[in-house]
Amino acid sequence: MKKFLSLILALIMVLSATAVVFSAAGNTAAVSLYDIKGNLITTETYTVGETFEVTVYLNTSRIGTIGSLKADQTYSSDILKLADEYKESSGMISDLPAMFPVTKNKTTANGKLDGKISYNASTPDFDPDAFPFDSDDAKLIVSHYTVIAPGSASINNSITTLAYADEMLTRIIDKGVIKIDNFSMRYTLSDPEPVEPTAAPTVKPTAAPTAAPTAAPTSKPTAAPTVAPTAAPTAKPTAAPTSKPTAAPTVKPTAAPTVRPTNPPTVRPTNPPTVRPTNPPTTRPTQPPTVKPTAAPTTRPTQPARYILGDANGDSRIDMRDPTYIRRYCAKIATGLSDSTLMHGDVDNNGRLEILDATYIQMYLADMSVRYRIGELV
Repeated sequence: MKKFLSLILALIMVLSATAVVFSAAGNTAAVSLYDIKGNLITTETYTVGETFEVTVYLNTSRIGTIGSLKADQTYSSDILKLADEYKESSGMISDLPAMFPVTKNKTTANGKLDGKISYNASTPDFDPDAFPFDSDDAKLIVSHYTVIAPGSASINNSITTLAYADEMLTRIIDKGVIKIDNFSMRYTLSDPEPVEPTAAPTVKPTAAPTAAPTAAPTSKPTAAPTVAPTAAPTAKPTAAPTSKPTAAPTVKPTAAPTVRPTNPPTVRPTNPPTVRPTNPPTTRPTQPPTVKPTAAPTTRPTQPARYILGDANGDSRIDMRDPTYIRRYCAKIATGLSDSTLMHGDVDNNGRLEILDATYIQMYLADMSVRYRIGELV
Protein backbone atom coordinates (compact mmCIF):
# COMPACT_ATOMS: atom_id res chain seq x y z
CA MET A 1 0.00 0.00 0.00
CA LYS A 2 2.89 2.38 0.85
CA LYS A 3 4.49 1.74 -2.51
CA PHE A 4 1.22 2.52 -4.25
CA LEU A 5 0.87 5.84 -2.36
CA SER A 6 4.45 6.78 -3.27
CA LEU A 7 3.67 6.23 -6.90
CA ILE A 8 0.56 8.43 -6.70
CA LEU A 9 2.54 11.21 -4.95
CA ALA A 10 5.19 11.19 -7.67
CA LEU A 11 2.50 11.48 -10.33
CA ILE A 12 0.88 14.45 -8.56
CA MET A 13 4.19 16.30 -8.37
CA VAL A 14 4.84 15.82 -12.09
CA LEU A 15 1.38 17.11 -12.94
CA SER A 16 1.88 20.15 -10.66
CA ALA A 17 5.11 21.11 -12.42
CA THR A 18 3.37 20.82 -15.78
CA ALA A 19 0.50 23.00 -14.57
CA VAL A 20 2.95 25.75 -13.54
CA VAL A 21 4.40 25.83 -17.06
CA PHE A 22 0.97 26.01 -18.70
CA SER A 23 -0.22 28.65 -16.21
CA ALA A 24 2.69 30.95 -17.11
CA ALA A 25 1.99 30.53 -20.83
CA GLY A 26 -1.73 31.22 -20.36
CA ASN A 27 -1.15 34.50 -18.48
CA THR A 28 0.32 36.56 -21.35
CA ALA A 29 -0.85 38.58 -24.34
CA ALA A 30 0.90 38.92 -27.70
CA VAL A 31 0.56 42.57 -28.82
CA SER A 32 1.12 43.44 -32.50
CA LEU A 33 1.78 47.04 -33.65
CA TYR A 34 0.81 48.22 -37.17
CA ASP A 35 1.71 51.35 -39.17
CA ILE A 36 -0.64 53.71 -41.05
CA LYS A 37 -0.43 51.50 -44.16
CA GLY A 38 -1.50 48.39 -42.24
CA ASN A 39 1.96 46.80 -42.17
CA LEU A 40 3.02 44.81 -39.12
CA ILE A 41 5.91 46.55 -37.36
CA THR A 42 6.59 44.38 -34.31
CA THR A 43 5.02 42.00 -31.79
CA GLU A 44 5.81 41.84 -28.07
CA THR A 45 4.52 39.56 -25.31
CA TYR A 46 3.33 41.07 -22.02
CA THR A 47 1.90 39.49 -18.88
CA VAL A 48 -1.60 40.24 -17.63
CA GLY A 49 -1.49 43.34 -15.42
CA GLU A 50 1.59 44.78 -17.13
CA THR A 51 1.51 48.32 -18.57
CA PHE A 52 3.54 49.18 -21.69
CA GLU A 53 4.17 52.21 -23.91
CA VAL A 54 3.44 52.82 -27.60
CA THR A 55 5.26 55.65 -29.40
CA VAL A 56 4.60 56.92 -32.92
CA TYR A 57 7.18 59.28 -34.48
CA LEU A 58 6.60 61.66 -37.41
CA ASN A 59 9.23 63.51 -39.46
CA THR A 60 8.02 66.08 -42.03
CA SER A 61 11.24 68.10 -42.21
CA ARG A 62 11.47 67.60 -45.98
CA ILE A 63 8.02 69.19 -46.41
CA GLY A 64 7.84 71.73 -43.60
CA THR A 65 5.83 72.25 -40.44
CA ILE A 66 2.27 70.98 -40.00
CA GLY A 67 -0.80 73.21 -39.78
CA SER A 68 -3.46 70.60 -39.01
CA LEU A 69 -3.84 66.88 -38.52
CA LYS A 70 -6.43 64.27 -37.60
CA ALA A 71 -5.56 60.70 -36.62
CA ASP A 72 -6.73 57.62 -34.68
CA GLN A 73 -5.12 54.82 -32.72
CA THR A 74 -7.30 51.72 -32.31
CA TYR A 75 -6.68 48.77 -30.01
CA SER A 76 -8.19 45.44 -28.94
CA SER A 77 -10.31 46.52 -25.97
CA ASP A 78 -11.02 42.94 -24.88
CA ILE A 79 -7.28 42.42 -24.20
CA LEU A 80 -6.00 45.97 -23.56
CA LYS A 81 -7.18 48.96 -21.54
CA LEU A 82 -6.04 52.54 -22.05
CA ALA A 83 -3.87 53.48 -19.06
CA ASP A 84 -3.69 57.22 -19.79
CA GLU A 85 -6.17 59.25 -17.77
CA TYR A 86 -9.04 61.14 -19.36
CA LYS A 87 -11.97 63.21 -18.12
CA GLU A 88 -14.99 61.01 -17.52
CA SER A 89 -17.47 63.71 -18.59
CA SER A 90 -16.02 64.62 -22.00
CA GLY A 91 -13.40 61.93 -22.65
CA MET A 92 -10.66 64.57 -23.11
CA ILE A 93 -7.17 63.25 -22.35
CA SER A 94 -6.04 64.83 -19.08
CA ASP A 95 -2.32 65.34 -19.83
CA LEU A 96 -2.16 66.45 -23.46
CA PRO A 97 1.53 67.55 -23.51
CA ALA A 98 2.58 64.10 -22.22
CA MET A 99 0.62 62.19 -24.88
CA PHE A 100 1.25 64.74 -27.68
CA PRO A 101 4.73 66.26 -27.12
CA VAL A 102 4.66 68.40 -30.31
CA THR A 103 1.03 69.56 -30.64
CA LYS A 104 0.55 69.74 -26.85
CA ASN A 105 -2.51 71.72 -25.66
CA LYS A 106 -3.57 72.57 -29.21
CA THR A 107 -4.70 68.95 -29.44
CA THR A 108 -8.22 67.66 -28.95
CA ALA A 109 -8.11 63.98 -27.95
CA ASN A 110 -10.89 61.62 -26.89
CA GLY A 111 -9.88 58.61 -24.77
CA LYS A 112 -13.38 57.56 -23.79
CA LEU A 113 -14.18 55.71 -27.02
CA ASP A 114 -14.26 51.92 -26.87
CA GLY A 115 -11.06 50.64 -28.45
CA LYS A 116 -9.95 53.95 -29.99
CA ILE A 117 -8.09 57.19 -29.26
CA SER A 118 -9.31 59.87 -31.67
CA TYR A 119 -7.19 63.04 -31.80
CA ASN A 120 -6.63 66.15 -33.90
CA ALA A 121 -4.70 69.41 -33.73
CA SER A 122 -4.58 72.72 -35.56
CA THR A 123 -2.63 75.98 -35.38
CA PRO A 124 -3.10 79.33 -37.12
CA ASP A 125 0.66 79.71 -37.61
CA PHE A 126 2.40 79.42 -40.97
CA ASP A 127 5.59 77.53 -41.66
CA PRO A 128 8.07 77.60 -39.90
CA ASP A 129 6.15 78.55 -36.73
CA ALA A 130 3.57 75.75 -36.85
CA PHE A 131 3.91 72.18 -35.47
CA PRO A 132 7.60 71.22 -35.88
CA PHE A 133 7.79 67.51 -36.69
CA ASP A 134 11.34 68.22 -37.78
CA SER A 135 13.32 65.10 -36.85
CA ASP A 136 13.11 61.33 -36.52
CA ASP A 137 12.62 61.83 -32.77
CA ALA A 138 9.54 64.08 -33.05
CA LYS A 139 6.70 62.24 -31.32
CA LEU A 140 3.19 62.29 -32.76
CA ILE A 141 1.59 60.31 -29.91
CA VAL A 142 2.81 58.48 -26.79
CA SER A 143 0.14 56.17 -25.33
CA HIS A 144 0.07 53.56 -22.56
CA TYR A 145 -1.95 50.35 -22.26
CA THR A 146 -2.49 47.75 -19.54
CA VAL A 147 -2.99 44.07 -20.39
CA ILE A 148 -6.28 42.92 -18.83
CA ALA A 149 -6.63 39.45 -20.36
CA PRO A 150 -4.48 36.83 -22.09
CA GLY A 151 -4.66 36.36 -25.85
CA SER A 152 -3.66 38.23 -29.00
CA ALA A 153 -4.14 42.00 -29.39
CA SER A 154 -3.40 44.57 -32.09
CA ILE A 155 -2.74 48.33 -32.07
CA ASN A 156 -3.41 50.08 -35.38
CA ASN A 157 -2.58 53.64 -36.43
CA SER A 158 -4.24 55.78 -39.09
CA ILE A 159 -4.03 59.41 -40.24
CA THR A 160 -7.08 60.93 -41.92
CA THR A 161 -5.73 64.45 -42.49
CA LEU A 162 -2.21 65.85 -42.49
CA ALA A 163 -1.84 69.37 -43.88
CA TYR A 164 1.21 71.54 -44.48
CA ALA A 165 1.17 74.94 -42.73
CA ASP A 166 0.99 77.05 -45.88
CA GLU A 167 -1.70 79.51 -46.88
CA MET A 168 -3.77 76.83 -48.62
CA LEU A 169 -3.17 74.14 -45.96
CA THR A 170 -1.91 71.78 -48.67
CA ARG A 171 -2.96 68.24 -47.85
CA ILE A 172 -0.15 65.72 -47.38
CA ILE A 173 -2.70 63.05 -46.40
CA ASP A 174 -6.33 63.52 -47.38
CA LYS A 175 -9.14 61.17 -46.29
CA GLY A 176 -6.51 58.61 -45.33
CA VAL A 177 -4.85 58.69 -48.77
CA ILE A 178 -1.22 59.78 -48.95
CA LYS A 179 -0.93 62.63 -51.47
CA ILE A 180 2.68 63.68 -50.83
CA ASP A 181 4.87 60.75 -49.81
CA ASN A 182 7.76 62.85 -48.57
CA PHE A 183 7.68 62.19 -44.84
CA SER A 184 8.76 59.34 -42.56
CA MET A 185 7.30 57.57 -39.54
CA ARG A 186 8.43 54.94 -37.08
CA TYR A 187 6.69 52.99 -34.33
CA THR A 188 7.91 51.35 -31.11
CA LEU A 189 6.63 49.17 -28.27
CA SER A 190 8.38 49.29 -24.89
CA ASP A 191 10.26 46.18 -23.82
CA PRO A 192 8.32 43.73 -21.65
CA GLU A 193 9.21 43.56 -17.98
CA PRO A 194 11.57 40.65 -17.29
CA VAL A 195 9.68 37.76 -15.73
CA GLU A 196 11.54 34.92 -14.04
CA PRO A 197 9.96 31.55 -14.62
CA THR A 198 8.67 29.74 -11.55
CA ALA A 199 11.27 27.30 -10.32
CA ALA A 200 10.38 23.66 -10.57
CA PRO A 201 9.92 21.91 -7.22
CA THR A 202 13.23 20.69 -5.79
CA VAL A 203 11.71 17.78 -3.95
CA LYS A 204 12.32 14.67 -5.90
CA PRO A 205 9.62 12.04 -5.96
CA THR A 206 10.13 8.84 -3.97
CA ALA A 207 11.82 6.24 -6.04
CA ALA A 208 9.53 3.74 -7.57
CA PRO A 209 9.54 0.39 -5.72
CA THR A 210 11.87 -2.20 -7.21
CA ALA A 211 9.78 -5.12 -6.16
CA ALA A 212 7.58 -6.28 -8.92
CA PRO A 213 3.91 -6.34 -8.09
CA THR A 214 2.34 -9.62 -7.17
CA ALA A 215 1.71 -11.66 -10.26
CA ALA A 216 -1.83 -11.77 -11.41
CA PRO A 217 -3.63 -15.02 -10.49
CA THR A 218 -3.23 -17.72 -13.13
CA SER A 219 -6.58 -19.22 -12.49
CA LYS A 220 -9.08 -18.26 -15.09
CA PRO A 221 -12.59 -17.26 -14.18
CA THR A 222 -15.21 -19.97 -14.19
CA ALA A 223 -16.32 -20.66 -17.71
CA ALA A 224 -19.76 -19.57 -18.67
CA PRO A 225 -22.35 -22.40 -18.37
CA THR A 226 -22.61 -24.56 -21.48
CA VAL A 227 -26.25 -25.25 -21.00
CA ALA A 228 -28.10 -23.51 -23.77
CA PRO A 229 -31.38 -21.84 -22.92
CA THR A 230 -34.58 -23.76 -23.60
CA ALA A 231 -35.47 -23.59 -27.24
CA ALA A 232 -38.37 -21.44 -28.20
CA PRO A 233 -41.59 -23.47 -28.77
CA THR A 234 -41.95 -24.73 -32.34
CA ALA A 235 -45.68 -24.50 -32.35
CA LYS A 236 -46.92 -21.80 -34.69
CA PRO A 237 -49.77 -19.56 -33.78
CA THR A 238 -53.21 -20.57 -34.91
CA ALA A 239 -53.82 -19.59 -38.48
CA ALA A 240 -56.09 -16.68 -39.11
CA PRO A 241 -59.69 -17.70 -40.02
CA THR A 242 -60.15 -18.27 -43.75
CA SER A 243 -63.69 -17.04 -43.83
CA LYS A 244 -64.04 -13.74 -45.63
CA PRO A 245 -66.42 -11.01 -44.62
CA THR A 246 -69.82 -10.97 -46.20
CA ALA A 247 -69.68 -9.39 -49.63
CA ALA A 248 -71.24 -6.01 -50.07
CA PRO A 249 -74.81 -6.15 -51.47
CA THR A 250 -74.96 -6.16 -55.29
CA VAL A 251 -78.14 -4.14 -55.40
CA LYS A 252 -77.46 -0.90 -57.24
CA PRO A 253 -79.43 2.24 -56.64
CA THR A 254 -82.34 3.00 -58.92
CA ALA A 255 -81.19 4.55 -62.18
CA ALA A 256 -81.95 8.18 -62.76
CA PRO A 257 -85.04 8.83 -64.91
CA THR A 258 -84.34 8.97 -68.66
CA VAL A 259 -86.92 11.68 -69.29
CA ARG A 260 -85.14 14.82 -70.51
CA PRO A 261 -86.47 18.29 -70.02
CA THR A 262 -88.42 19.94 -72.81
CA ASN A 263 -86.16 21.66 -75.40
CA PRO A 264 -86.16 25.48 -75.26
CA PRO A 265 -88.33 27.21 -77.87
CA THR A 266 -86.71 27.78 -81.22
CA VAL A 267 -88.30 31.19 -81.70
CA ARG A 268 -85.56 33.90 -81.79
CA PRO A 269 -86.07 37.47 -80.69
CA THR A 270 -86.84 40.10 -83.29
CA ASN A 271 -83.72 41.62 -84.88
CA PRO A 272 -82.85 45.19 -83.78
CA PRO A 273 -83.82 47.95 -86.18
CA THR A 274 -81.27 48.73 -88.88
CA VAL A 275 -81.82 52.46 -88.65
CA ARG A 276 -78.60 54.17 -87.39
CA PRO A 277 -78.55 57.40 -85.46
CA THR A 278 -77.89 60.61 -87.29
CA ASN A 279 -74.16 61.36 -87.62
CA PRO A 280 -72.87 64.18 -85.35
CA PRO A 281 -72.48 67.58 -86.93
CA THR A 282 -69.15 68.18 -88.59
CA THR A 283 -68.97 71.73 -87.35
CA ARG A 284 -66.22 72.04 -84.73
CA PRO A 285 -66.36 74.48 -81.88
CA THR A 286 -64.54 77.73 -82.15
CA GLN A 287 -60.81 77.43 -81.28
CA PRO A 288 -59.75 78.98 -77.97
CA PRO A 289 -58.18 82.39 -78.23
CA THR A 290 -54.46 82.36 -78.95
CA VAL A 291 -53.79 85.20 -76.59
CA LYS A 292 -51.76 83.83 -73.67
CA PRO A 293 -52.02 85.27 -70.20
CA THR A 294 -49.33 87.52 -68.98
CA ALA A 295 -46.31 85.49 -67.79
CA ALA A 296 -45.74 85.24 -64.08
CA PRO A 297 -43.06 87.53 -62.77
CA THR A 298 -39.61 85.90 -62.86
CA THR A 299 -38.46 87.58 -59.68
CA ARG A 300 -38.68 85.17 -56.78
CA PRO A 301 -38.29 86.02 -53.15
CA THR A 302 -34.69 85.61 -52.00
CA GLN A 303 -34.12 82.55 -49.83
CA PRO A 304 -31.10 82.12 -47.61
CA ALA A 305 -28.50 79.80 -49.12
CA ARG A 306 -28.10 76.50 -47.28
CA TYR A 307 -24.70 75.34 -46.15
CA ILE A 308 -23.00 72.68 -44.03
CA LEU A 309 -22.61 73.94 -40.49
CA GLY A 310 -18.92 74.10 -39.62
CA ASP A 311 -17.69 74.18 -43.24
CA ALA A 312 -15.64 77.35 -42.77
CA ASN A 313 -13.72 77.09 -46.05
CA GLY A 314 -16.71 76.16 -48.25
CA ASP A 315 -15.43 72.85 -49.64
CA SER A 316 -18.66 71.04 -48.64
CA ARG A 317 -17.11 68.89 -45.94
CA ILE A 318 -15.87 69.08 -42.38
CA ASP A 319 -12.19 68.41 -41.78
CA MET A 320 -9.27 69.85 -39.83
CA ARG A 321 -8.76 72.70 -42.29
CA ASP A 322 -12.00 74.32 -41.07
CA PRO A 323 -10.92 74.98 -37.46
CA THR A 324 -7.48 76.01 -38.70
CA TYR A 325 -8.96 78.72 -40.94
CA ILE A 326 -11.12 79.89 -38.02
CA ARG A 327 -8.03 80.15 -35.80
CA ARG A 328 -6.27 82.18 -38.51
CA TYR A 329 -9.27 84.48 -38.86
CA CYS A 330 -9.37 85.02 -35.10
CA ALA A 331 -5.63 85.81 -35.14
CA LYS A 332 -6.27 88.36 -37.94
CA ILE A 333 -4.22 86.32 -40.41
CA ALA A 334 -5.31 86.47 -44.06
CA THR A 335 -7.22 83.36 -45.13
CA GLY A 336 -8.16 84.18 -48.72
CA LEU A 337 -11.78 83.34 -47.88
CA SER A 338 -14.81 85.63 -47.81
CA ASP A 339 -16.37 86.53 -44.48
CA SER A 340 -19.69 84.99 -45.56
CA THR A 341 -18.00 81.65 -46.19
CA LEU A 342 -16.03 81.77 -42.96
CA MET A 343 -19.22 82.46 -41.03
CA HIS A 344 -20.37 78.94 -41.90
CA GLY A 345 -18.02 78.03 -39.07
CA ASP A 346 -20.13 79.95 -36.54
CA VAL A 347 -21.44 76.69 -35.10
CA ASP A 348 -22.94 78.18 -31.93
CA ASN A 349 -24.82 80.75 -34.07
CA ASN A 350 -24.01 83.74 -31.90
CA GLY A 351 -23.09 85.93 -34.90
CA ARG A 352 -19.36 85.86 -34.14
CA LEU A 353 -16.53 83.63 -35.36
CA GLU A 354 -14.45 82.65 -32.32
CA ILE A 355 -11.84 80.18 -31.13
CA LEU A 356 -14.68 78.38 -29.36
CA ASP A 357 -16.20 77.57 -32.78
CA ALA A 358 -12.91 75.97 -33.85
CA THR A 359 -12.87 73.97 -30.61
CA TYR A 360 -16.40 72.70 -31.20
CA ILE A 361 -15.43 71.52 -34.69
CA GLN A 362 -12.33 69.78 -33.34
CA MET A 363 -14.47 68.04 -30.71
CA TYR A 364 -16.84 66.93 -33.46
CA LEU A 365 -13.92 65.51 -35.46
CA ALA A 366 -12.69 63.67 -32.36
CA ASP A 367 -16.11 61.95 -31.98
CA MET A 368 -16.85 63.90 -28.82
CA SER A 369 -20.32 65.03 -27.82
CA VAL A 370 -21.26 68.44 -29.26
CA ARG A 371 -24.71 69.97 -28.87
CA TYR A 372 -24.63 71.79 -32.22
CA ARG A 373 -25.58 70.40 -35.65
CA ILE A 374 -22.08 70.39 -37.08
CA GLY A 375 -21.86 68.56 -40.39
CA GLU A 376 -25.58 69.03 -41.16
CA LEU A 377 -27.15 71.10 -43.92
CA VAL A 378 -28.72 74.20 -42.36
